Amino acid sequence: MSMFGQPGEETFRKWMNICGGIVVFFAIVFMGTYMLRRRYKDADYSEEAEPAE
Repeated sequence: MSMFGQPGEETFRKWMNICGGIVVFFAIVFMGTYMLRRRYKDADYSEEAEPAE
């Protein structure tokens, strides 16, 4: 992302790096939350289930 912009536009490069980092951060948080929710949704936590042997 820092490759975009004209020479001497350090502010633009800084903001592009910040925006890219924010997008990656939220993508990782979303994927982690999704995987945890799916794990608990798919798990069988009912009291009627017999323990595996």
